[in-house]
Amino acid sequence: GYLSDPGPGFNNLFHSMAGGLGGNIYGTVILCLSPPDLIFSFVSLRSIPTVLYFMILFKIGLCGVSACFYLSHHDRTVLSAPVAVLFSCCYALMSYNIMYYVAPMWYDCVILLPLLALSLEKIIAGKKSPAFIVLTALCLIDDYYIAYMVVIALIIYFVFRSAEEGTGIREFIVRSLRFAFHGLIASGIAMFVILPAWLDLQRGKMAESGNMPGALAIKNSLPDVLRSFIPGSYAGFEFNASPNIFCGTVVTVMALIWLIYGKKNIRARLAGVLVIAVYFASFIVGPIDRMWHGFRDPISFSVRYAFTFSFFMIVFAARGYRIAVGVLKNIPGMIKQTVLVAVFVFSLFELIYNSHSVLAGLAREAGHTAYEDYLKTVDVYDHLLSVNDLRNDGTYGRIANSTQFSGFDGSLFGYSGFSRFSSSYNYYVSELLGNLGFASANHVIVVKGMTPASIGLFDTGYVISLSDEASDIYDPVYEYNGYELLKNTCSLPFAYAINDSIDPLIFGSDPYINQNIVYDEFFGSGEGTCDGIYTEVPLDFTGEEENLPEGVDSSEKYVFSSVNSGHYFLYVNHMNEVVYLNEFRDEKGNLKPLNIIRDYVLDGKQGKYGNGQYSYCVDLGYLEEGSEHELILMSSNDVIGASKVYYYNEDLFRTIISGSEGFEIKKINSKGITLGGSLSEDSDVLITLPYEAGYRVYVDGVRTDYGSYRNTLMVIRAVKGEHEIVIKYVPPGLLPGILVSVLSIVCFVLYAYIPLKRKNK
Repeated sequence: GYLSDPGPGFNNLFHSMAGGLGGNIYGTVILCLSPPDLIFSFVSLRSIPTVLYFMILFKIGLCGVSACFYLSHHDRTVLSAPVAVLFSCCYALMSYNIMYYVAPMWYDCVILLPLLALSLEKIIAGKKSPAFIVLTALCLIDDYYIAYMVVIALIIYFVFRSAEEGTGIREFIVRSLRFAFHGLIASGIAMFVILPAWLDLQRGKMAESGNMPGALAIKNSLPDVLRSFIPGSYAGFEFNASPNIFCGTVVTVMALIWLIYGKKNIRARLAGVLVIAVYFASFIVGPIDRMWHGFRDPISFSVRYAFTFSFFMIVFAARGYRIAVGVLKNIPGMIKQTVLVAVFVFSLFELIYNSHSVLAGLAREAGHTAYEDYLKTVDVYDHLLSVNDLRNDGTYGRIANSTQFSGFDGSLFGYSGFSRFSSSYNYYVSELLGNLGFASANHVIVVKGMTPASIGLFDTGYVISLSDEASDIYDPVYEYNGYELLKNTCSLPFAYAINDSIDPLIFGSDPYINQNIVYDEFFGSGEGTCDGIYTEVPLDFTGEEENLPEGVDSSEKYVFSSVNSGHYFLYVNHMNEVVYLNEFRDEKGNLKPLNIIRDYVLDGKQGKYGNGQYSYCVDLGYLEEGSEHELILMSSNDVIGASKVYYYNEDLFRTIISGSEGFEIKKINSKGITLGGSLSEDSDVLITLPYEAGYRVYVDGVRTDYGSYRNTLMVIRAVKGEHEIVIKYVPPGLLPGILVSVLSIVCFVLYAYIPLKRKNK
């Protein structure tokens, strides 16, 4: 969607304003897009699912073509055309390819693996292989993360084939060095991707204090792994799920025939057993699995290297088939052909059945959206974003979307928002937004728990919400097909002057207190002068609810009185699948049983979400002064943390922000941002862009260094008077990466081409 229509703002292949306050998107591009995906630059947003559908089918087909080419050209596995096609279909329709169609950029590495293995054969034979350099560089450029796993698999393949060929120790060392040299040149060619990607990780995963999923010593049991060889088994895509390794019963049987009954080259079969053992250990032992994933637990999509195991199984199966043919050589040809046709038909039906089972499992676990629903949502956003020219650069501003169609709606629909789901991210931005009440974990930001004060810090003029969940704290602008566009009238500009001599306080777990702190640091004295934005209201505990609905294990009841007329907010620390209920009872006064756990606060507003801290922020709505309210909290576990209710003093908040000196956007496009404004005195200016390397800031034409607020937002120093601020961006490591890539290409030409010319002469 981002390629199709990036929307207004500072958006290109290096920088984006689509989510997480903006910043580097090059890391996301090189992680989530493969070169063929550039076709979506020419595809309308409405047509993306159709084009993607055919691209997935095309790439699955290329997986089969690649495997068939390997099986037809490898000296040890030269097969007849029908058998090569059979095993190629098993590779193309393996469980991995069906399961991970949701990550189609990975297919490119699946396609390249057989070709890489075939080009590696020259190095195993003691020769140079320019094709291996080119293909490895292409693999690294395509998807460095999955390519990392392919490289590990190629090392295993190199050792296996060297053992099969009987390579001596000395020659093995020499060829290993040649192998490493080829890999070094390929890595150098891809350095314009690898170096920026590595530096991008420094602001995200490498900056985390800990990995989000729990590290498991034993990830799967042996029976779980063995069940994965059964057709129709669905593993799931959570990080601790069993591997997707089924690629046909015929492959498993033929591989076992070679491993068990092969009479020649016992060393090769022992090496094959060792390969199987390495993979089984990877599937079962958590730390080994983490090594395959870059020493991290994946957020989801378990065992992303499983396709490399399926490739080895097909390599072994091809050898097993040759043994089986030798045993059956005296059987009449008609019978052998009949058996082959029967096996072929059985295998294809088995692969179809397995594919259907995997897709059905995905539908149950992750859900699928009908194409009509997608078109409806595109239509909704077309209408909402056309109101007040929100797609126009001249009225640029962030939009907070409290409901989402995808994990990265800003990129999909072309607006500047907060929500973001990506393995490439700014850790400190996620941490700050989480402290302010957003549903935030390291890799994900969801605009739940927002308040006018929290989103107002970041030039957020509008809110998109489902109509039946829209908060009356914002002004309604436009309603269309169940969605509502709301205006936030309490928003600061894109950049504004802040205090320059207040040391930040340590945030606590309560987001409303944290919001008070931020405004005090920006506009107050630093001694609590803005604490009145949110004032805690006493809660009286009255007991627990009886007759709990199914799936609810604990509850707490409170009463409180509204001290003033205005909006009130709830904060609950550490609750899981929370249910808020009030006056949601049957005729006898009992709580109505719920088939699906939903969330209700006071008058039925939805308010459930989860984040890394399991905290919940809910707008209770506008309450009249002196009225009394009952609050019932219910949870599906036995832990309900501290509960607090706050009165939001909107008048005080507006007074505090009214005196701010702001810089408005004069121009914004794919090349950068131009801001204009004035200062009444020398000041620090907060720019609501993430503090990270790569920005180039010019104040009145002079390049200026920038600092940070809490290591999260950009801050510059400017003197009294009128100023024009220009902001541009170059991904860290891109320019030196390009230089290394160019030098590596020169080395490749010298290594691969010039000696060949001399030989021809």
